[in-house]
Amino acid sequence: MPKPNKRLTEKWIDFIVEGMQKDNTHSASQASQADFDPGSPEYLGEDEISLRLILKTLWGYRKWIALAVTAVMAVFVIGVLYAYLRLPSERIASLGFRLIFDGVDKGEYPNGVKFSTSDIISAPVLSDVFAANNLDRYFGNFEDFKNSVFIMESNRDLELLDYEYQAKLADTRLTPVDRARVEAEYQDKRKSLTAPIYSLNLRWQERVATTPTTLTEKILNDILANWAQQADQRKGALKYNIPVYSRNILQKDFIENEDYIVAVDILRAKVVRILASIDEIAKLPGASVIRVGPERISLGEIRVNLDDILRFKLQPLVGTIRSAGLSKDSRLLLAYLENQLFQTKLEREEELKKVRTLQDSLRAYMTERGTVAVQGGQPGTGSGGSSRLGGTLETPALIPQFGESFLDRLVALSTQNSDVKYRQELTDRIIARGIPTATLDKEVMYYEDMIQTMKGLKTGLGNVAAVQVVRARTDEAMAGILKALDQINDVYKELSAQNLNPRTMLYTITAPFSTRTDRALTSRSAAMYGALTLFLALFLASVGCLIHNYFRSEIAEIKR
Repeated sequence: MPKPNKRLTEKWIDFIVEGMQKDNTHSASQASQADFDPGSPEYLGEDEISLRLILKTLWGYRKWIALAVTAVMAVFVIGVLYAYLRLPSERIASLGFRLIFDGVDKGEYPNGVKFSTSDIISAPVLSDVFAANNLDRYFGNFEDFKNSVFIMESNRDLELLDYEYQAKLADTRLTPVDRARVEAEYQDKRKSLTAPIYSLNLRWQERVATTPTTLTEKILNDILANWAQQADQRKGALKYNIPVYSRNILQKDFIENEDYIVAVDILRAKVVRILASIDEIAKLPGASVIRVGPERISLGEIRVNLDDILRFKLQPLVGTIRSAGLSKDSRLLLAYLENQLFQTKLEREEELKKVRTLQDSLRAYMTERGTVAVQGGQPGTGSGGSSRLGGTLETPALIPQFGESFLDRLVALSTQNSDVKYRQELTDRIIARGIPTATLDKEVMYYEDMIQTMKGLKTGLGNVAAVQVVRARTDEAMAGILKALDQINDVYKELSAQNLNPRTMLYTITAPFSTRTDRALTSRSAAMYGALTLFLALFLASVGCLIHNYFRSEIAEIKR
């Protein structure tokens, strides 16, 4: 490759500088442009700088400038590589999921317990995941791991809907009526698109130890699985929130130590409570047709068996004890019966007072509403805005008169539905409170009769055969009650599993696991810093060369 001609290069530099330094105001100097030297002392003032001399000087230092810039950029590249490898990088892992249990739109679990997305990443859930996966190797302590987990709502349809209506509402030609219509349309569509879709995210910084991708995916799945397990076991999220009794309500030792009448009375009260629980379970969807256990028994059959135990075992057993006069301590037995009678009368009186309070409230409400209706219906002009002419002829008025009575009737019509609903609810409460009163009346009669009977009998334990019969039948009744309790629990579990969530899960995965790494130094920022470093190095190298040339010229001038 031929070497560049030095004289030709200098001529080109002179030509460029002359073109930059031409001044149209110097008409006299334009005439002698061919003999003009821009770098001559005659033309240059004391404060002016010759660009030709600067460019010629920098051209002479071009190798040194290139060498300096190359060295600076090499150091910069090495520094960037070091920072890229050593600076901590931030990793973000994400897993999309959807909540599928009933009541999530109302912020409730299927059993009615309050639900929040913060339950998924609560401390008990995360602590179990942290310990099970030995995450102290990567996150240091539990608090750092807890702060790294967060949940975000992730509904792509809602985002697209927001973008669509933002563009529509940004139109300045919309009238107030059109804008209100568009906003109402947006609210309706947003309600229809509301779905419990979220993303579970894990964000952490890595320096030396790198968390495996498989472990990261397992962490997110374990969080969801652990939350679902705790929600089911600790909060009963997959079970109905109704009272269901187990074997714990019957303590055999406690019942055997009581008097015979007392033991039977305890069993009778337990059966009544269990029957009330069966009535609550029977209200659940599918409770009347479900069958459980090896016998494939239904809830209705369980109730019939308990009714039979109460009617054909416990109640006749009371008669056997009364006729035989069996009692371990007659005085304690009478004290027990009198106390039960007293407590039952108190409960009946309480229920009666509640019923009377509700009745008085309904009566006062009806009286007040009737007074308001009479005041609102005061005589006035004819209905429908008609007017009476001459006392005999009624003709409709051309302009309706909105008087006080008309407004009162309008308000009465608007509140009529709510008024009827309130009265109906109050009446239903009165009926509901009155039903237990009948049961309590029956209990009062039962205890009064028992007291009268036991007072007239001589009690004792002389009839050994009767004692054995009583104990045997008591054990049989207790065994039947315990078996019924197990069957009721089986029905309850099966109904909860089928109705609340067939798959016994609270969520489903909607998006695959994904992860990304955000470096502290990105390629874009590295390129920007590289360009800045290049220009800065070029500028400083040029300035340094000019300074070096200046001092070299001064030294040469002194030597002359």
